[in-house]
Amino acid sequence: MGKSDSSPDKLIIHELAIEGSQFFRKSTLKQMMVSRPGWLWQQRIYRPELLQEDLENLERIYHQHGFLEAQITSYNVNIDSADRRVAISVRIYEGNRTFVEGVHLFGNQAYSDSVLESQLKISVGHALVARDIDQSQNQLMRFYAENGYLDAQVTVNIKTNPESHRAILDFSIIEQRISRLKNIHTRGIDKVRPNVVLRELKLDSGAVIQYSKLLKSQRKLYLTGLFQYAYVKPAPWDSTRLEGRDIIIEVQEHPYGEYNLSGGYGSEDKFRIKMEIAHKNINGTARKLGFQSWLSFIRRGVMISMTDPWLFQQPVKADLNLSIEFNHEPGYNLFRSGGQGILGYHVEEHSDLRLTIRQDFSQFSRVKTLPKKKSKGNIRSLKFSMTHDTRENLFDPHHGIYLECSYELARAVFEAPVLFHRWEGEFRFFFPCWRYIIGTGLEFGYLKSRASIESIPLNERYYVGGQGSVRGFDYQKIGPLNEKGTPTGGLIKLVWHIGEIRFPFFKSLQGAVFCDAGNCWSAAQNAQIKNLRSAAGFGLRFHSFLGIIRMDYAHKLDKRTGEKEGALIFNMGHAF
Repeated sequence: MGKSDSSPDKLIIHELAIEGSQFFRKSTLKQMMVSRPGWLWQQRIYRPELLQEDLENLERIYHQHGFLEAQITSYNVNIDSADRRVAISVRIYEGNRTFVEGVHLFGNQAYSDSVLESQLKISVGHALVARDIDQSQNQLMRFYAENGYLDAQVTVNIKTNPESHRAILDFSIIEQRISRLKNIHTRGIDKVRPNVVLRELKLDSGAVIQYSKLLKSQRKLYLTGLFQYAYVKPAPWDSTRLEGRDIIIEVQEHPYGEYNLSGGYGSEDKFRIKMEIAHKNINGTARKLGFQSWLSFIRRGVMISMTDPWLFQQPVKADLNLSIEFNHEPGYNLFRSGGQGILGYHVEEHSDLRLTIRQDFSQFSRVKTLPKKKSKGNIRSLKFSMTHDTRENLFDPHHGIYLECSYELARAVFEAPVLFHRWEGEFRFFFPCWRYIIGTGLEFGYLKSRASIESIPLNERYYVGGQGSVRGFDYQKIGPLNEKGTPTGGLIKLVWHIGEIRFPFFKSLQGAVFCDAGNCWSAAQNAQIKNLRSAAGFGLRFHSFLGIIRMDYAHKLDKRTGEKEGALIFNMGHAF
Protein backbone atom coordinates (compact mmCIF):
# COMPACT_ATOMS: atom_id res chain seq x y z
CA MET A 1 0.00 0.00 0.00
CA GLY A 2 2.68 2.57 0.65
CA LYS A 3 4.71 3.33 3.70
CA SER A 4 3.58 4.05 7.21
CA ASP A 5 6.64 5.37 9.00
CA SER A 6 7.18 5.15 12.71
CA SER A 7 7.41 8.82 13.57
CA PRO A 8 8.28 10.90 16.61
CA ASP A 9 5.45 12.37 18.71
CA LYS A 10 3.61 15.52 17.71
CA LEU A 11 4.24 15.62 14.02
CA ILE A 12 2.03 18.29 12.48
CA ILE A 13 -0.02 17.50 9.36
CA HIS A 14 0.67 20.35 6.95
CA GLU A 15 -0.47 18.85 3.62
CA LEU A 16 -3.05 16.33 2.38
CA ALA A 17 -3.36 15.39 -1.31
CA ILE A 18 -6.07 13.13 -2.76
CA GLU A 19 -5.90 11.76 -6.29
CA GLY A 20 -8.31 9.72 -8.42
CA SER A 21 -11.57 11.10 -7.05
CA GLN A 22 -14.18 11.97 -9.66
CA PHE A 23 -17.53 11.58 -7.89
CA PHE A 24 -16.64 13.48 -4.71
CA ARG A 25 -14.82 16.77 -4.61
CA LYS A 26 -11.38 16.54 -3.07
CA SER A 27 -12.33 19.20 -0.51
CA THR A 28 -15.34 17.09 0.53
CA LEU A 29 -13.21 13.99 1.06
CA LYS A 30 -10.69 15.96 3.08
CA GLN A 31 -13.43 17.21 5.39
CA MET A 32 -14.37 13.58 6.05
CA MET A 33 -10.88 12.82 7.33
CA VAL A 34 -9.47 13.46 10.78
CA SER A 35 -5.94 13.35 9.38
CA ARG A 36 -5.98 16.67 7.55
CA PRO A 37 -4.21 20.03 7.96
CA GLY A 38 -5.54 22.29 10.70
CA TRP A 39 -7.08 25.72 10.30
CA LEU A 40 -5.33 28.82 11.63
CA TRP A 41 -3.79 27.79 14.99
CA GLN A 42 -5.75 24.52 15.17
CA GLN A 43 -2.83 22.23 14.34
CA ARG A 44 -3.60 18.55 13.81
CA ILE A 45 -1.24 15.87 15.07
CA TYR A 46 -0.38 12.94 12.83
CA ARG A 47 -1.49 9.57 14.27
CA PRO A 48 -0.91 6.44 12.15
CA GLU A 49 -3.91 4.66 13.67
CA LEU A 50 -6.22 7.59 12.86
CA LEU A 51 -4.97 7.65 9.27
CA GLN A 52 -5.83 3.95 8.91
CA GLU A 53 -9.34 4.66 10.19
CA ASP A 54 -9.66 7.55 7.73
CA LEU A 55 -8.69 5.33 4.79
CA GLU A 56 -11.17 2.64 5.81
CA ASN A 57 -13.84 5.31 6.21
CA LEU A 58 -13.20 6.69 2.71
CA GLU A 59 -13.69 3.24 1.20
CA ARG A 60 -16.83 2.74 3.26
CA ILE A 61 -18.30 6.06 2.07
CA TYR A 62 -17.72 5.12 -1.56
CA HIS A 63 -19.33 1.70 -1.02
CA GLN A 64 -22.34 3.36 0.61
CA HIS A 65 -22.81 5.46 -2.51
CA GLY A 66 -22.83 2.50 -4.87
CA PHE A 67 -19.12 2.32 -5.78
CA LEU A 68 -18.67 -1.27 -4.63
CA GLU A 69 -15.26 -1.64 -6.34
CA ALA A 70 -13.77 1.48 -4.76
CA GLN A 71 -10.54 1.09 -2.81
CA ILE A 72 -7.48 2.98 -1.63
CA THR A 73 -4.80 1.81 -4.03
CA SER A 74 -1.91 3.57 -2.31
CA TYR A 75 -1.00 6.16 0.26
CA ASN A 76 2.22 7.81 1.40
CA VAL A 77 3.29 9.63 4.53
CA ASN A 78 6.33 11.84 3.99
CA ILE A 79 7.95 12.99 7.20
CA ASP A 80 9.99 16.19 7.48
CA SER A 81 11.94 15.51 10.67
CA ALA A 82 13.55 18.93 10.72
CA ASP A 83 10.28 20.88 10.72
CA ARG A 84 8.42 18.05 12.56
CA ARG A 85 5.61 17.90 10.02
CA VAL A 86 4.17 15.39 7.55
CA ALA A 87 2.62 15.42 4.09
CA ILE A 88 0.02 12.75 3.30
CA SER A 89 -0.99 11.65 -0.21
CA VAL A 90 -3.84 9.22 -0.98
CA ARG A 91 -4.81 7.63 -4.31
CA ILE A 92 -8.36 6.28 -4.80
CA TYR A 93 -9.75 3.93 -7.41
CA GLU A 94 -13.51 4.53 -7.69
CA GLY A 95 -14.53 1.83 -10.17
CA ASN A 96 -18.00 1.54 -11.71
CA ARG A 97 -21.12 2.52 -9.88
CA THR A 98 -23.87 -0.03 -9.20
CA PHE A 99 -27.49 0.83 -10.03
CA VAL A 100 -30.80 -0.71 -8.95
CA GLU A 101 -32.30 -3.07 -11.54
CA GLY A 102 -35.31 -4.30 -9.58
CA VAL A 103 -37.27 -3.70 -6.34
CA HIS A 104 -39.53 -6.46 -4.98
CA LEU A 105 -41.92 -6.58 -2.00
CA PHE A 106 -42.79 -9.83 -0.18
CA GLY A 107 -45.20 -10.62 2.64
CA ASN A 108 -47.47 -7.59 2.38
CA GLN A 109 -51.19 -8.35 2.64
CA ALA A 110 -52.78 -5.25 4.20
CA TYR A 111 -51.42 -2.90 1.53
CA SER A 112 -50.76 -3.30 -2.17
CA ASP A 113 -47.35 -3.05 -3.81
CA SER A 114 -48.18 0.31 -5.35
CA VAL A 115 -49.09 1.83 -1.96
CA LEU A 116 -45.87 0.61 -0.33
CA GLU A 117 -43.69 1.55 -3.30
CA SER A 118 -44.81 5.15 -2.89
CA GLN A 119 -43.12 5.09 0.53
CA LEU A 120 -39.75 3.99 -0.83
CA LYS A 121 -36.86 6.40 -1.28
CA ILE A 122 -35.23 4.21 -3.92
CA SER A 123 -36.51 2.69 -7.16
CA VAL A 124 -35.37 1.11 -10.42
CA GLY A 125 -32.65 3.17 -12.07
CA HIS A 126 -31.41 4.76 -8.87
CA ALA A 127 -27.82 4.35 -7.71
CA LEU A 128 -27.35 1.79 -4.95
CA VAL A 129 -27.04 4.27 -2.07
CA ALA A 130 -27.06 2.75 1.43
CA ARG A 131 -28.72 5.80 2.97
CA ASP A 132 -31.66 5.58 0.55
CA ILE A 133 -32.07 1.87 1.29
CA ASP A 134 -32.06 2.49 5.05
CA GLN A 135 -34.55 5.33 4.68
CA SER A 136 -36.82 3.12 2.57
CA GLN A 137 -36.73 0.38 5.18
CA ASN A 138 -37.43 2.84 8.01
CA GLN A 139 -40.18 4.56 6.04
CA LEU A 140 -41.98 1.26 5.48
CA MET A 141 -41.80 0.49 9.20
CA ARG A 142 -43.06 3.99 10.07
CA PHE A 143 -45.90 3.62 7.55
CA TYR A 144 -47.03 0.38 9.13
CA ALA A 145 -46.60 1.74 12.68
CA GLU A 146 -48.61 4.84 11.81
CA ASN A 147 -51.47 2.60 10.69
CA GLY A 148 -51.49 0.48 13.85
CA TYR A 149 -49.04 -2.28 12.89
CA LEU A 150 -46.64 -1.47 15.71
CA ASP A 151 -44.79 -4.79 15.50
CA ALA A 152 -44.29 -4.91 11.74
CA GLN A 153 -40.82 -6.01 10.63
CA VAL A 154 -39.05 -5.12 7.40
CA THR A 155 -35.78 -6.67 6.22
CA VAL A 156 -33.83 -5.94 3.04
CA ASN A 157 -31.84 -8.42 0.98
CA ILE A 158 -29.47 -6.94 -1.61
CA LYS A 159 -28.34 -9.10 -4.55
CA THR A 160 -25.62 -7.59 -6.71
CA ASN A 161 -24.09 -8.61 -10.04
CA PRO A 162 -20.43 -7.46 -10.10
CA GLU A 163 -20.18 -7.92 -13.88
CA SER A 164 -23.22 -5.89 -14.91
CA HIS A 165 -23.01 -3.52 -11.88
CA ARG A 166 -26.72 -4.01 -11.22
CA ALA A 167 -28.56 -4.81 -7.97
CA ILE A 168 -31.94 -6.24 -6.96
CA LEU A 169 -33.57 -5.22 -3.67
CA ASP A 170 -35.96 -7.59 -1.89
CA PHE A 171 -38.02 -6.05 0.94
CA SER A 172 -39.47 -8.82 3.15
CA ILE A 173 -42.38 -7.69 5.38
CA ILE A 174 -43.92 -9.39 8.42
CA GLU A 175 -47.02 -7.33 9.20
CA GLN A 176 -48.19 -8.94 12.48
CA ARG A 177 -51.55 -7.79 13.90
CA ILE A 178 -53.06 -4.31 14.02
CA SER A 179 -53.08 -2.79 17.55
CA ARG A 180 -56.11 -1.16 19.16
CA LEU A 181 -56.01 0.53 22.55
CA LYS A 182 -57.50 -1.42 25.45
CA ASN A 183 -55.98 -0.20 28.74
CA ILE A 184 -53.49 2.45 29.88
CA HIS A 185 -51.05 1.66 32.71
CA THR A 186 -48.92 4.26 34.50
CA ARG A 187 -45.62 3.78 36.28
CA GLY A 188 -43.65 6.20 38.43
CA ILE A 189 -46.55 8.49 39.40
CA ASP A 190 -46.40 9.61 43.03
CA LYS A 191 -47.73 13.13 43.63
CA VAL A 192 -49.23 13.92 40.24
CA ARG A 193 -52.90 13.08 39.90
CA PRO A 194 -53.56 10.38 37.25
CA ASN A 195 -55.98 12.62 35.34
CA VAL A 196 -53.17 15.17 34.86
CA VAL A 197 -51.26 12.52 32.92
CA LEU A 198 -54.21 11.05 31.03
CA ARG A 199 -55.50 14.42 29.79
CA GLU A 200 -52.25 14.97 27.86
CA LEU A 201 -52.68 11.78 25.84
CA LYS A 202 -53.91 11.77 22.26
CA LEU A 203 -55.28 8.22 22.54
CA ASP A 204 -58.89 6.97 22.61
CA SER A 205 -60.05 3.61 23.91
CA GLY A 206 -60.63 1.10 21.11
CA ALA A 207 -58.93 3.28 18.49
CA VAL A 208 -56.05 2.15 16.31
CA ILE A 209 -52.77 3.01 18.05
CA GLN A 210 -50.83 5.32 15.75
CA TYR A 211 -47.11 5.69 16.31
CA SER A 212 -47.19 9.48 15.78
CA LYS A 213 -49.80 9.85 18.53
CA LEU A 214 -47.58 7.95 20.94
CA LEU A 215 -44.74 10.37 20.20
CA LYS A 216 -46.97 13.44 20.51
CA SER A 217 -48.36 12.20 23.82
CA GLN A 218 -44.85 11.57 25.11
CA ARG A 219 -43.73 15.05 24.03
CA LYS A 220 -46.74 16.71 25.68
CA LEU A 221 -46.06 14.91 28.95
CA TYR A 222 -42.44 16.03 28.93
CA LEU A 223 -43.36 19.64 28.12
CA THR A 224 -45.56 19.87 31.22
CA GLY A 225 -42.30 20.30 33.14
CA LEU A 226 -43.49 17.81 35.76
CA PHE A 227 -41.26 14.91 34.78
CA GLN A 228 -37.55 14.29 34.37
CA TYR A 229 -38.46 11.81 31.65
CA ALA A 230 -41.68 10.45 30.16
CA TYR A 231 -42.07 7.40 27.90
CA VAL A 232 -45.27 6.28 26.19
CA LYS A 233 -44.92 2.83 24.64
CA PRO A 234 -47.04 -0.18 23.75
CA ALA A 235 -46.98 -3.21 26.02
CA PRO A 236 -45.10 -6.24 24.64
CA TRP A 237 -46.99 -8.00 21.88
CA ASP A 238 -48.98 -11.03 23.05
CA SER A 239 -50.20 -13.32 20.24
CA THR A 240 -52.85 -14.85 22.55
CA ARG A 241 -54.66 -11.53 23.12
CA LEU A 242 -56.92 -10.62 20.25
CA GLU A 243 -59.10 -7.99 21.92
CA GLY A 244 -56.62 -5.11 22.20
CA ARG A 245 -53.25 -3.71 23.18
CA ASP A 246 -52.23 -1.95 26.39
CA ILE A 247 -50.19 1.23 26.57
CA ILE A 248 -47.59 1.82 29.28
CA ILE A 249 -46.75 5.33 30.51
CA GLU A 250 -43.50 5.45 32.45
CA VAL A 251 -42.43 8.70 34.11
CA GLN A 252 -40.11 10.04 36.78
CA GLU A 253 -41.36 13.10 38.60
CA HIS A 254 -39.36 16.26 39.11
CA PRO A 255 -39.01 17.80 42.57
CA TYR A 256 -41.83 20.32 42.52
CA GLY A 257 -40.30 22.97 44.72
CA GLU A 258 -37.91 25.15 42.75
CA TYR A 259 -35.44 27.87 43.70
CA ASN A 260 -33.25 29.63 41.15
CA LEU A 261 -30.71 32.38 41.60
CA SER A 262 -29.02 33.73 38.48
CA GLY A 263 -26.83 36.66 37.57
CA GLY A 264 -25.39 38.24 34.46
CA TYR A 265 -24.01 41.30 32.78
CA GLY A 266 -25.30 43.37 29.88
CA SER A 267 -24.00 46.50 28.20
CA GLU A 268 -27.25 48.34 28.99
CA ASP A 269 -28.38 47.21 32.43
CA LYS A 270 -24.85 46.30 33.64
CA PHE A 271 -24.83 43.73 36.42
CA ARG A 272 -28.15 42.04 37.07
CA ILE A 273 -29.47 39.39 39.40
CA LYS A 274 -32.70 37.40 39.35
CA MET A 275 -34.32 35.15 41.96
CA GLU A 276 -37.20 32.72 41.37
CA ILE A 277 -39.18 30.61 43.83
CA ALA A 278 -41.93 28.33 42.52
CA HIS A 279 -44.08 25.32 43.23
CA LYS A 280 -44.95 23.58 39.97
CA ASN A 281 -47.50 21.02 41.13
CA ILE A 282 -49.89 22.41 43.73
CA ASN A 283 -51.94 19.57 45.22
CA GLY A 284 -50.95 17.28 42.33
CA THR A 285 -52.89 19.35 39.76
CA ALA A 286 -49.91 20.77 37.76
CA ARG A 287 -50.96 24.27 38.80
CA LYS A 288 -48.01 26.57 39.44
CA LEU A 289 -47.44 29.40 41.90
CA GLY A 290 -44.28 31.46 41.55
CA PHE A 291 -42.45 34.51 42.85
CA GLN A 292 -39.77 36.42 40.94
CA SER A 293 -37.59 39.39 41.76
CA TRP A 294 -34.98 41.10 39.60
CA LEU A 295 -32.44 43.84 40.17
CA SER A 296 -30.08 45.70 37.83
CA PHE A 297 -28.73 49.20 37.39
CA ILE A 298 -31.79 50.29 35.39
CA ARG A 299 -34.54 47.78 36.32
CA ARG A 300 -35.87 46.28 39.52
CA GLY A 301 -39.13 44.64 40.45
CA VAL A 302 -41.09 41.72 41.87
CA MET A 303 -43.83 39.55 40.38
CA ILE A 304 -46.23 36.91 41.64
CA SER A 305 -47.57 34.51 39.02
CA MET A 306 -50.17 31.74 38.96
CA THR A 307 -50.66 29.24 36.13
CA ASP A 308 -53.35 26.65 35.45
CA PRO A 309 -52.47 24.57 32.34
CA TRP A 310 -56.04 23.17 32.06
CA LEU A 311 -58.56 25.79 33.11
CA PHE A 312 -61.87 24.16 34.19
CA GLN A 313 -60.50 20.82 32.86
CA GLN A 314 -60.35 22.25 29.33
CA PRO A 315 -57.19 22.52 27.18
CA VAL A 316 -56.91 26.27 27.89
CA LYS A 317 -53.87 27.59 29.71
CA ALA A 318 -54.53 30.45 32.15
CA ASP A 319 -51.84 32.76 33.55
CA LEU A 320 -52.24 35.57 36.08
CA ASN A 321 -49.31 37.89 36.80
CA LEU A 322 -49.19 40.71 39.39
CA SER A 323 -46.08 42.88 39.43
CA ILE A 324 -44.43 46.04 40.73
CA GLU A 325 -41.35 47.45 39.00
CA PHE A 326 -39.16 50.50 38.68
CA ASN A 327 -37.33 51.32 35.42
CA HIS A 328 -34.75 54.01 34.81
CA GLU A 329 -35.10 54.91 31.13
CA PRO A 330 -33.09 57.54 29.20
CA GLY A 331 -36.01 59.99 29.07
CA TYR A 332 -37.88 59.24 32.30
CA ASN A 333 -38.19 57.11 35.42
CA LEU A 334 -41.14 54.73 35.59
CA PHE A 335 -42.86 53.21 38.61
CA ARG A 336 -45.42 50.68 37.44
CA SER A 337 -47.81 48.34 39.22
CA GLY A 338 -50.51 46.17 37.75
CA GLY A 339 -51.15 42.78 36.28
CA GLN A 340 -52.35 40.78 33.35
CA GLY A 341 -54.39 37.67 32.72
CA ILE A 342 -53.66 35.43 29.74
CA LEU A 343 -55.77 32.68 28.20
CA GLY A 344 -53.90 30.47 25.76
CA TYR A 345 -55.16 27.77 23.43
CA HIS A 346 -52.89 25.29 21.65
CA VAL A 347 -54.20 25.09 18.08
CA GLU A 348 -51.80 22.48 16.74
CA GLU A 349 -48.32 21.18 17.40
CA HIS A 350 -46.55 24.50 16.78
CA SER A 351 -49.28 27.18 16.97
CA ASP A 352 -51.02 29.01 19.81
CA LEU A 353 -53.74 31.62 20.24
CA ARG A 354 -53.74 34.00 23.22
CA LEU A 355 -56.09 36.55 24.75
CA THR A 356 -54.47 38.99 27.19
CA ILE A 357 -56.21 41.43 29.52
CA ARG A 358 -53.85 44.01 31.04
CA GLN A 359 -54.21 46.70 33.69
CA ASP A 360 -51.25 49.01 34.40
CA PHE A 361 -50.90 51.91 36.83
CA SER A 362 -47.85 53.95 35.86
CA GLN A 363 -46.23 57.02 37.40
CA PHE A 364 -43.46 59.01 35.71
CA SER A 365 -40.77 61.11 37.31
CA ARG A 366 -37.70 63.03 36.06
CA VAL A 367 -39.34 63.33 32.65
CA LYS A 368 -36.85 64.83 30.16
CA THR A 369 -38.57 64.03 26.90
CA LEU A 370 -41.34 66.60 26.43
CA PRO A 371 -42.23 70.06 27.78
CA LYS A 372 -45.57 68.75 29.08
CA LYS A 373 -44.67 66.34 31.84
CA LYS A 374 -47.49 63.85 32.19
CA SER A 375 -47.06 62.14 35.57
CA LYS A 376 -49.47 59.23 35.07
CA GLY A 377 -50.23 56.65 32.41
CA ASN A 378 -52.93 54.24 33.57
CA ILE A 379 -53.84 51.77 30.83
CA ARG A 380 -56.33 48.97 30.40
CA SER A 381 -56.06 46.84 27.27
CA LEU A 382 -57.29 43.76 25.44
CA LYS A 383 -54.85 41.92 23.17
CA PHE A 384 -55.26 39.08 20.66
CA SER A 385 -52.14 37.27 19.46
CA MET A 386 -51.12 34.25 17.41
CA THR A 387 -47.74 32.49 17.42
CA HIS A 388 -46.27 29.77 15.22
CA ASP A 389 -42.94 28.33 16.33
CA THR A 390 -41.06 25.45 14.69
CA ARG A 391 -37.61 26.18 16.20
CA GLU A 392 -35.97 23.10 17.67
CA ASN A 393 -34.31 25.15 20.44
CA LEU A 394 -35.69 28.39 21.85
CA PHE A 395 -32.33 29.65 23.15
CA ASP A 396 -29.94 28.47 20.40
CA PRO A 397 -31.98 27.70 17.28
CA HIS A 398 -30.35 26.00 14.29
CA HIS A 399 -33.44 25.74 12.12
CA GLY A 400 -37.09 26.71 12.18
CA ILE A 401 -39.48 29.65 11.97
CA TYR A 402 -40.94 31.89 14.65
CA LEU A 403 -43.93 34.05 13.71
CA GLU A 404 -46.06 36.23 16.00
CA CYS A 405 -48.87 38.61 15.07
CA SER A 406 -50.97 40.63 17.53
CA TYR A 407 -53.58 43.35 17.85
CA GLU A 408 -54.16 45.33 21.05
CA LEU A 409 -56.95 47.76 21.92
CA ALA A 410 -56.04 50.03 24.86
CA ARG A 411 -57.49 53.02 26.63
CA ALA A 412 -56.58 55.25 29.53
CA VAL A 413 -58.52 54.85 32.78
CA PHE A 414 -59.29 57.35 35.53
CA GLU A 415 -58.36 60.10 33.07
CA ALA A 416 -59.61 61.67 29.87
CA PRO A 417 -60.78 58.77 27.64
CA VAL A 418 -57.86 58.15 25.26
CA LEU A 419 -58.10 55.18 22.93
CA PHE A 420 -55.28 53.71 20.86
CA HIS A 421 -54.69 50.63 18.73
CA ARG A 422 -51.49 48.59 18.44
CA TRP A 423 -50.52 46.17 15.65
CA GLU A 424 -47.32 44.17 16.01
CA GLY A 425 -45.56 41.43 14.11
CA GLU A 426 -42.35 39.48 14.58
CA PHE A 427 -40.65 37.00 12.25
CA ARG A 428 -37.49 34.93 12.73
CA PHE A 429 -36.05 32.33 10.40
CA PHE A 430 -33.04 30.03 10.92
CA PHE A 431 -31.52 27.39 8.68
CA PRO A 432 -28.25 25.43 8.62
CA CYS A 433 -25.86 25.60 5.68
CA TRP A 434 -22.90 23.25 5.96
CA ARG A 435 -21.25 24.27 9.27
CA TYR A 436 -22.98 27.64 9.40
CA ILE A 437 -26.26 28.74 10.98
CA ILE A 438 -27.93 31.57 9.08
CA GLY A 439 -30.65 33.65 10.69
CA THR A 440 -32.77 36.65 9.84
CA GLY A 441 -35.50 38.49 11.71
CA LEU A 442 -38.01 41.31 11.38
CA GLU A 443 -39.98 43.25 14.01
CA PHE A 444 -42.76 45.71 13.23
CA GLY A 445 -45.00 47.81 15.45
CA TYR A 446 -47.65 50.44 14.74
CA LEU A 447 -49.59 52.61 17.22
CA LYS A 448 -52.63 54.58 16.13
CA SER A 449 -54.60 57.13 18.12
CA ARG A 450 -57.11 59.82 17.21
CA ALA A 451 -55.31 62.17 19.58
CA SER A 452 -51.67 63.31 19.32
CA ILE A 453 -48.67 61.22 20.32
CA GLU A 454 -48.53 63.10 23.64
CA SER A 455 -51.70 61.28 24.71
CA ILE A 456 -49.93 57.92 24.62
CA PRO A 457 -47.89 57.19 27.79
CA LEU A 458 -44.12 57.25 27.38
CA ASN A 459 -43.67 53.57 28.25
CA GLU A 460 -46.22 52.51 25.60
CA ARG A 461 -44.36 54.14 22.71
CA TYR A 462 -41.71 52.54 20.55
CA TYR A 463 -37.96 52.94 20.94
CA VAL A 464 -35.21 51.46 18.75
CA GLY A 465 -31.49 50.97 19.27
CA GLY A 466 -29.38 48.84 21.58
CA GLN A 467 -28.10 45.34 22.16
CA GLY A 468 -31.33 43.51 21.31
CA SER A 469 -32.39 45.90 18.58
CA VAL A 470 -30.07 47.62 16.08
CA ARG A 471 -26.63 46.89 17.47
CA GLY A 472 -24.00 49.61 17.25
CA PHE A 473 -26.36 52.35 18.43
CA ASP A 474 -26.94 53.52 21.99
CA TYR A 475 -29.98 52.29 23.87
CA GLN A 476 -33.19 53.86 22.43
CA LYS A 477 -31.20 56.45 20.44
CA ILE A 478 -32.66 55.66 16.99
CA GLY A 479 -35.84 57.62 16.28
CA PRO A 480 -37.39 60.86 17.54
CA LEU A 481 -35.10 62.86 19.86
CA ASN A 482 -35.66 66.23 21.52
CA GLU A 483 -33.22 69.11 21.31
CA LYS A 484 -31.09 67.59 24.09
CA GLY A 485 -30.82 64.24 22.33
CA THR A 486 -33.25 62.44 24.64
CA PRO A 487 -35.50 59.81 22.98
CA THR A 488 -39.18 60.79 22.98
CA GLY A 489 -40.61 57.60 21.45
CA GLY A 490 -42.53 56.96 18.27
CA LEU A 491 -45.67 55.44 16.86
CA ILE A 492 -44.02 53.15 14.28
CA LYS A 493 -40.98 50.93 14.60
CA LEU A 494 -39.16 48.64 12.22
CA VAL A 495 -36.18 46.49 13.27
CA TRP A 496 -34.66 44.26 10.62
CA HIS A 497 -31.95 41.79 11.51
CA ILE A 498 -30.89 41.51 7.88
CA GLY A 499 -28.69 38.54 8.53
CA GLU A 500 -26.53 36.83 11.11
CA ILE A 501 -24.17 33.97 10.25
CA ARG A 502 -22.94 31.86 13.17
CA PHE A 503 -20.10 29.40 12.70
CA PRO A 504 -17.92 27.14 14.88
CA PHE A 505 -14.69 28.77 15.91
CA PHE A 506 -12.97 26.76 18.63
CA LYS A 507 -14.60 24.10 20.83
CA SER A 508 -17.43 25.88 22.74
CA LEU A 509 -16.69 29.20 21.02
CA GLN A 510 -18.74 30.40 18.05
CA GLY A 511 -18.06 33.28 15.72
CA ALA A 512 -20.68 35.47 14.08
CA VAL A 513 -21.04 38.22 11.50
CA PHE A 514 -24.22 40.27 11.28
CA CYS A 515 -26.01 43.27 9.84
CA ASP A 516 -28.93 45.14 11.48
CA ALA A 517 -31.16 47.99 10.34
CA GLY A 518 -34.09 49.84 11.85
CA ASN A 519 -35.74 53.08 12.83
CA CYS A 520 -38.62 54.58 14.75
CA TRP A 521 -40.97 57.31 13.53
CA SER A 522 -43.46 59.63 15.22
CA ALA A 523 -45.82 59.76 12.22
CA ALA A 524 -46.82 57.40 9.42
CA GLN A 525 -45.86 59.85 6.67
CA ASN A 526 -42.26 59.85 7.92
CA ALA A 527 -41.85 56.07 7.83
CA GLN A 528 -39.68 55.28 4.82
CA ILE A 529 -37.30 52.41 4.16
CA LYS A 530 -34.61 54.82 2.97
CA ASN A 531 -34.50 56.30 6.49
CA LEU A 532 -33.42 53.05 8.15
CA ARG A 533 -30.26 53.32 10.24
CA SER A 534 -27.88 50.38 9.83
CA ALA A 535 -24.84 48.73 11.39
CA ALA A 536 -22.75 45.65 10.73
CA GLY A 537 -20.24 43.78 12.81
CA PHE A 538 -18.82 40.57 14.16
CA GLY A 539 -18.84 38.79 17.47
CA LEU A 540 -18.21 35.73 19.61
CA ARG A 541 -20.64 33.42 21.40
CA PHE A 542 -19.39 31.22 24.24
CA HIS A 543 -21.59 28.26 25.15
CA SER A 544 -21.11 27.96 28.91
CA PHE A 545 -22.99 26.07 31.62
CA LEU A 546 -24.67 29.40 32.44
CA GLY A 547 -25.94 29.84 28.91
CA ILE A 548 -24.71 31.69 25.83
CA ILE A 549 -22.36 34.58 26.60
CA ARG A 550 -22.30 37.05 23.71
CA MET A 551 -19.78 39.73 22.76
CA ASP A 552 -20.39 41.80 19.61
CA TYR A 553 -18.80 44.80 18.00
CA ALA A 554 -21.12 46.69 15.62
CA HIS A 555 -19.99 49.54 13.35
CA LYS A 556 -22.44 52.16 12.10
CA LEU A 557 -22.77 52.15 8.31
CA ASP A 558 -24.30 55.63 8.23
CA LYS A 559 -22.55 57.49 11.03
CA ARG A 560 -23.79 61.04 11.64
CA THR A 561 -22.02 64.04 13.12
CA GLY A 562 -21.53 63.64 16.86
CA GLU A 563 -22.15 59.91 16.90
CA LYS A 564 -19.66 57.24 17.92
CA GLU A 565 -18.27 54.91 15.27
CA GLY A 566 -19.92 51.89 16.85
CA ALA A 567 -20.39 49.98 20.08
CA LEU A 568 -19.02 46.96 21.93
CA ILE A 569 -21.79 44.81 23.36
CA PHE A 570 -21.76 42.22 26.15
CA ASN A 571 -24.88 40.22 26.98
CA MET A 572 -26.35 36.77 27.61
CA GLY A 573 -28.12 34.95 24.78
CA HIS A 574 -28.47 35.73 21.09
CA ALA A 575 -29.67 39.11 19.83
CA PHE A 576 -32.72 37.46 18.18
